[in-house]
Amino acid sequence: MGGRGTRGATRSGGATAKASPKKARAKKTLPSDKDMLDAIVSVNPRAATGDVTLFGEIRAKFPKLSKEQFDAAMLKLGAQRKVTLHWYDDNGGGLTEKQRQTYVRGVQEGTTTRHKKGDPVWYNVVSINQD
Repeated sequence: MGGRGTRGATRSGGATAKASPKKARAKKTLPSDKDMLDAIVSVNPRAATGDVTLFGEIRAKFPKLSKEQFDAAMLKLGAQRKVTLHWYDDNGGGLTEKQRQTYVRGVQEGTTTRHKKGDPVWYNVVSINQD
């Protein structure tokens, strides 16, 4: 499989991902940014100091959210640079169905050495950015 990269302030090349139009519609009922950040820290207290947390652990804190809503909430935090989303090095072809349901799916905005604009990007962990 390969390594993983990051999305956000720490990623070289400045490429970012955004929610797909389908995910953008889900934003109406998203939890607050504070609720999302609190959930990350509640499942991994070391996240407050920058440790990475698996999305599956965070998602369990929001059982009423659809996958699209959860993904949109996490992508929003990433776009605001409140968190860094770390991508799994695969365009999704080698992922199991369980991984697809657990990971956050975004869409590549710019071109990197591994992704073209518009490619799906799968994020498997998140870290809270330190101010």
